[in-house]
Amino acid sequence: MRILYLVLILLGILILSSYYAKKLDLPYPKHLDCKETLFQYIIFDKCTVKTPDQ
Repeated sequence: MRILYLVLILLGILILSSYYAKKLDLPYPKHLDCKETLFQYIIFDKCTVKTPDQ
């Protein structure tokens, strides 16, 4: 039962933080513009920019 409360609290924090990030128009992470994974972006410093039609 305690695990359920923990999961619900964490889910609530995630929802609230996502809402406020959108509402406050926080900067968009640069790695989301890349076709590569976050791991490849950080380790190999490689970024192929996505085209708008993808």
